[in-house]
Amino acid sequence: MKLTETITENYEDISQTGIDSLQVKKELSRIDSIIPLYEHWLEKTIFASVLIAINYTSAIKGLAKIKTQYTKEDITLFSLKLIDYESYPKFKESGIFLSALVNTHYLQEKIKNKTQAKTHDEKEELQKPYEIVTQHLNTQIDNLCYKTDGAVVCIKGSVGETVAYYMKSGTVIVEGSYGKHSGYSMRGGTLILKKKAESEIGFLMRGGTIVIKDNSDLVSQNIIAGNILIYKEKKEYFCSIKKTAWGEKPIINCRTEHAKQN
Repeated sequence: MKLTETITENYEDISQTGIDSLQVKKELSRIDSIIPLYEHWLEKTIFASVLIAINYTSAIKGLAKIKTQYTKEDITLFSLKLIDYESYPKFKESGIFLSALVNTHYLQEKIKNKTQAKTHDEKEELQKPYEIVTQHLNTQIDNLCYKTDGAVVCIKGSVGETVAYYMKSGTVIVEGSYGKHSGYSMRGGTLILKKKAESEIGFLMRGGTIVIKDNSDLVSQNIIAGNILIYKEKKEYFCSIKKTAWGEKPIINCRTEHAKQN
């Protein structure tokens, strides 16, 4: 199935994805340079959570071979294309490849920003969010936003396990549902989870802030350090996580920041 067909079948209103439909054909040539690398990576990737770093490095090395600079819009279009690969046995690992796409592009743009004179609009462009669309997928992908370091990423849809794994800085917003171990081993940045979560939020978290909805009972017992902001009963609670012994429930000290107005 061609990408334009995928878009047409899954989105009657293309504007919901943040993509200008008139630009789709222009972007396809750059997508065509990414897809073969993804297909090769999907075939060769190792299906084991303990080897995420190896799979990520493999994706980074593959993307270094692309001669044409891709854009944030290309990454959004590529996320739409993922529906064509759901039958692949290792499809759930695709979050690692998407993470490599975002992190590589952000680093390249950050370096250009420092070494070349930029207009105000170009500097603002760097801060605009990367939009990754998953709401059209039947299979939730794992490890999305792995090692995010400075980028702002908005996930329009649901994700699988360990979103924002080893995140260092930046902001990740998940608009749909999500699996366990969200914010696994976070070092910094902000993870915003808009819907109710599964268990073990912030497992092995070492820094940063996770914003969750309503239920502190879902916070992992194995948090080392960090902050959690809980939205509950139309009030905002700021909760500081204190280090505890391994396996003990973390001490969450909450104070009301302000009550939301009806």
